[in-house]
Amino acid sequence: MTDDLRENERAALRSYAAPAEAPVGGTRRVLDALHRRRRRRTAFAAAGVTAALVIGVGVGAGLVRGQRDGADPAERHEVGAPGPWTELPQAPLEPRHESVGVWTGSELLVAGGTTARPCPPGADCAATAPSSYLRDGAAYDPATARWRAIAEAPAPLARAGAVWSGTEMIVTAWAGVFAYDPVADSWRTLGSQRLSTEPYEPAPAVTPEGIVFASYEQRAKGDSPDRVLDPASGTWTRLPHDPFGESYDRSVAWDGERLWLLSMGVEHHFDAVDGAPSRLAVLEGGLMDGTWRIVEEETVDVEQGQQLVWSERRLVLSPRHRLGALTYDPKVGIWSHFDVPEVSQASCALPAVGVSDRWIAGGGRVLVDADGESAVVDDCPGLADPDVAVWAGDDLLVWGGPNADWSAGTALGYTTGAVDPVCPETLARSDENQGLGTGDPAAEAPSLPEPDEAWVCRYTVADRSESNDGESSLEWHLDAGPHPVPGGAVPGLAADVRDLRPSNPDGCDDDLGPTYLLAYRSGDRTVGVLADDFGCDWVRLTDDPATVPAGESDADGLVPGVLTAPPGLLDRLRAVLR
Repeated sequence: MTDDLRENERAALRSYAAPAEAPVGGTRRVLDALHRRRRRRTAFAAAGVTAALVIGVGVGAGLVRGQRDGADPAERHEVGAPGPWTELPQAPLEPRHESVGVWTGSELLVAGGTTARPCPPGADCAATAPSSYLRDGAAYDPATARWRAIAEAPAPLARAGAVWSGTEMIVTAWAGVFAYDPVADSWRTLGSQRLSTEPYEPAPAVTPEGIVFASYEQRAKGDSPDRVLDPASGTWTRLPHDPFGESYDRSVAWDGERLWLLSMGVEHHFDAVDGAPSRLAVLEGGLMDGTWRIVEEETVDVEQGQQLVWSERRLVLSPRHRLGALTYDPKVGIWSHFDVPEVSQASCALPAVGVSDRWIAGGGRVLVDADGESAVVDDCPGLADPDVAVWAGDDLLVWGGPNADWSAGTALGYTTGAVDPVCPETLARSDENQGLGTGDPAAEAPSLPEPDEAWVCRYTVADRSESNDGESSLEWHLDAGPHPVPGGAVPGLAADVRDLRPSNPDGCDDDLGPTYLLAYRSGDRTVGVLADDFGCDWVRLTDDPATVPAGESDADGLVPGVLTAPPGLLDRLRAVLR
């Protein structure tokens, strides 16, 4: 940022902060100017997954600079970030931006957005009409590397934010508040409350008493601007008015028992672009009946747009480029500081993702790990400013948002994990037996690992291809699945796998039928068990059904050739797909 631009922002904030009663719309005018510079859309992260961040230990209140063993800060940043990025399969959605999403624990949910042209950083664009926003969405399962369409929302999801309640995706939008249940694939309406979901709003805090939607600002008088939603009943209540009066840059975090609040006074607000003291309080005794206690009247300097996060035993302020990362240990009243590496203002600046098993991502391109180390997130090709970013364990998933030159939205998605479909669109073809593979019996029984999780897919012959010499070859295309094997059925299929024996074909039916793939994972290994529902009901093995033809794998424990399954295997595979 240039000095002139920074001074212009200061002047705008200073002129707004001066009146005791702010002019109508003043906050929006000032913060929209800041937003055009940052273009950060906040993807709300559900609480529940935590990570520790080691800080310096001291006595009494104050600031400790995090410096491990006197190491050079540049050396401390040589920590591998999650990555590199791998592109996700194409979602069943048209390109868009301003979509929302959450991680459910097993799937990435995305919904809404608009196909209107994005507004580039620094541009003065007309607002997109709420009616031009979308209702559709999709779910991505990393275990199968497949998308599925989800039910449409009851209304266009304009100017929306989303948070995972533990069972539902709660979406606050211009038209109201809605809840999506991925198990039932259905939406319900939780009222017409219009909560601000602008990018500078704090992320909601998920608590046992409800979801806290805190406001960026609080007036000196009147009701508390912070509301609590009970997702089960759809009822709304207000938090007690916090003790700081007129405040800005407010952010909340739940520590498992109490709600913490960072709240900046008007006298420091115009300096927040470069860093200024804030104030810290905690709500004790429950959300509705609790009492606010002021912890610090003046904290160390924090930056405009900081997001408060709870990480096991301490509060973490999202790492920013100028001030780095800050942590606060409530037991000893110590703030600790960690430098973060300098990065370019290039593409793929993450929204506020929250806390993973190891990493903390509070927005931007810098992560902090459990040892106070930093890492820089790689750019996402063709994706300037992702709409949605979530943690799946320690893997990041991002999806949607403006393309690289801000000329249109995208349907691009990336993950730092593996994209390994358990059931490929087309099975690998063999050079033998018209593509069916070997008909020779296996020389011995296999010694296969026990399944941890499994899926079933059905393949049918979609067409025949011919080689240059005129020989025809069957091509098997995915017809149904992948469908996960219910946990209670996995032991039975594991017993079937253990009972596979070399074949002894006798009295086979030559008519073609489908073939079923039991794809399962055991630790880091993938095993494919292909069972023909025609002919002699042959079973053949592969360690990669996309590239290794069935019956031609000799990977550890697998055997080439044809096997015979125990009675009932095909019935059990068919049952999974019903």
